[in-house]
Amino acid sequence: MTSYSPLTIWSVDDEWFEGHKGSSNQTTGIIPALFGTSPPEATSFREITRKLRSSAGTNVMLSPNDVKTMKDLVKFCQKQAFSVDLCFCNFQYFSRNFSLLDSPFNLLLVDINYTNMRDPECFGVKLVAELLKGRRPNAEIAFLTGRDKRPIEYARDRLTGDPSWWPVVKLQTILKDSDENTRKRTAR
Repeated sequence: MTSYSPLTIWSVDDEWFEGHKGSSNQTTGIIPALFGTSPPEATSFREITRKLRSSAGTNVMLSPNDVKTMKDLVKFCQKQAFSVDLCFCNFQYFSRNFSLLDSPFNLLLVDINYTNMRDPECFGVKLVAELLKGRRPNAEIAFLTGRDKRPIEYARDRLTGDPSWWPVVKLQTILKDSDENTRKRTAR
């Protein structure tokens, strides 16, 4: 996946691609709903829009928080005086292509948890720490979550002499469902 504009916002989240398979919260990922049985691991908002226009009423159950987050990101991109692209990818794509995505021209919004993993708690935080290997990122990176500001505490708890965790402590956390954060993101 190539960058289309001087600035690209990447949203790294398993729910765009896999949905949520919880006991009472069964949702469908928007990407497989639009692209079928072999969806891409990364896609742009333009590609999603094209698919939405051509799909005939796909029956999809999406997470309300994720729909709101997608709308907020789209609004933010549209309000900018310069061109901003919005792309979505899963954790696997993010991990394999981190060296390309870690650029000063990218903003990486990484979900904290990987819902459908055996050990989902703070998966995104662990992955970012592992990929950074104790160095400062070139891209702007923030954690995006629907829950709480746990990643910072999680990282601090693990700072017991492991230098690879220090960059993670410096990263911001944005709450998906916080109106205050939404106003801050879209007011710029």
